[in-house]
Order: sequence, then C-alpha cells, then structure tokens
Amino acid sequence: MPPPRDRGTLSGRSAVGDSGPGDPRRGPGRAFSPDGTLLATAGNDRTVRLWQIAGGTAQAVLIGHTDGLTGCAFSPDGTLVATTSDDRTVRLWRVSDGTEQAVMTGHSSWVENCAFSPDGTLLATIGRDQTVRLWQVPTGRRHCALRVASDLTGIAWHPGAALLCVAGGIGTYALAYVP
Repeated sequence: MPPPRDRGTLSGRSAVGDSGPGDPRRGPGRAFSPDGTLLATAGNDRTVRLWQIAGGTAQAVLIGHTDGLTGCAFSPDGTLVATTSDDRTVRLWRVSDGTEQAVMTGHSSWVENCAFSPDGTLLATIGRDQTVRLWQVPTGRRHCALRVASDLTGIAWHPGAALLCVAGGIGTYALAYVP
C-alpha cells in the first residue's frame, strides 16, 4: 500500500516577532484564545505573555510565578487564562487587565498542564506528583483529586461530556467526572 499523500500545505510567518535563543516566548506552553485574537505564551522566564495576533504585539505580561511555566489555557469564554508552573502552583489571570484572580496550591511537585471544563466552571491540572486535580474556577478551591501510578504530561476535556483524558507514563486514560 502506498503511503498517504498530503492533501494540504502549511505556510507560516512569525505571529509575534522573532524568537531568539533567550526569548521568553520559547517556553513550553501555548494557547489561542477561543476567539482566535490572542496567543498566550508561557515562558521559562516565569511570565506569560498575551499577544495580539493581528499586530504581533504584546498586550500584557503576567508576572507572579516563582519558577518556569509549563503550560497555559484559556477559559472557554476567553475571560481567564490559567498557568501552570514548576513552582507547584496554578494561577488564574483575568485577560482584560492581567489581574491575578487566584493562586491554587496543593500539588507537591511540578504542575505540568491544565485544561478548563467545557462550561468553564472547573479547571483540571496534572502534575509530576502523579495527581489529577479539579479546581472550582469561581473560588480557586480544590474540588477533588485522584492519584495515579505515574507522572502525567497531557490533559484534555471532552467537549460534550464529563470526561477527562490524561496521559503520561501510565498511558492514556479517560476519567469520568461525576459531580
């Protein structure tokens, strides 16, 4: 059987300027806002930057973490951005003015990534402490946690069900959320 043929092409331009070796935009986390007008970049310099896609300019620099960032995600309505860090915290920021809304603590090691539930009421986080944690977005309080047998690196909510997918050294698992 012949290999599949490409059906499209990718072309690119730098949406947010040049990214040299010391550039904070070279960190691991990236997320587009739901409306596609902003790009959040989580940097190794302990900041997250919100970039205007149309002009490639920084709208805000969010400062508060004490170690490098590992991930970021926009809320479904685009009003909040969540950031995860090696400093063992998760932070919620208001997009409109860059105000820190909550600092969530409880992971005992690096927090690798996060994902908002489809309705935006819960934030799921995963960490090197082998836990999945759910946080109440309005209050920033921990809702529940589950320990697994390995470090976790990937997380995603199902768009139409109370189902959370996590991945790591244990493989990929679907976790049902029951309120």
